[in-house]
Amino acid sequence: MLFDWHYAYCFLIVAETGSLSSAAKRIGISQPTLGRNISNLEEQLSMTLFHRSTQGLSLTQSGRQLLIHVKEMHESANKASLLAAGTSKDFHGRVCISATEWFATTYLPKFIKKMRGLYSNLCIEVVSTNELTDLRKQDADIAIRNGRPTEPDLIARKVGIEYYGFYASQDYLESIEFSDESVNWKSIDFIGFHKFEQLASFLSSESTMFNNVNISAMANNTLANCALIKQGIGVGIVSNSHAKNHPDLIKILDKHPLPKSEIWLVSHQALQTSVKFKAIYDHLAQFLIENMHNN
Repeated sequence: MLFDWHYAYCFLIVAETGSLSSAAKRIGISQPTLGRNISNLEEQLSMTLFHRSTQGLSLTQSGRQLLIHVKEMHESANKASLLAAGTSKDFHGRVCISATEWFATTYLPKFIKKMRGLYSNLCIEVVSTNELTDLRKQDADIAIRNGRPTEPDLIARKVGIEYYGFYASQDYLESIEFSDESVNWKSIDFIGFHKFEQLASFLSSESTMFNNVNISAMANNTLANCALIKQGIGVGIVSNSHAKNHPDLIKILDKHPLPKSEIWLVSHQALQTSVKFKAIYDHLAQFLIENMHNN
């Protein structure tokens, strides 16, 4: 029996998110409309796909079996879309670049201004996120990533290296009578990443001196992290290139260097057959190599 692919896509997103509200936001439709789409699909297939309860939605046995096939359909559709985009020779339209908020606010605006002078009919969309975008699902066309990608079907080029350090405000250092010569680790409050375990595990893996560190606050992005440091809430980890834009951040603990991070420019290999995508990829790679080196 034939069924509506849009209904199947709605089913896929609901199954992935586990709730109608989350799925509706991701798809960009109202929750009632999404609920009707799921009911219509169940009616077309003459099967119940979800168990509905006060705890939310869970897949039935039929739903789990259907999900396998719908995922395959979605993957095939993505591959077809990538192939179609890859054969394009048109410099009109959109190119989507994902990056962390630091790269999105520091490097990409200058790059886009440069591209506007070359390709005035091209729209470059910036997706600012600290999460990995799935290039195979076309969440973005090009991504700037901290670390070499491991996914198949992706191409990547190393464009630079980020170095990190510990930074604090002058007021905070004075309040704990900080000394780089004789560090009292128990007196230092650290500003953590969004999840406490990430910073605690990271620091303890560097040195036993960082075991049982005090976490005074947490942030999920670089800009918020710097704001917390400036307020004298604690010591935070910041990339050295970013810290150059904040002269009131004081670098400390130089005797305890942090690991460096390789920066890679990533794209799906299917898009490299497109003159448009390849041109932007190559321009951006060269731009980052030159500008990150200068920083």
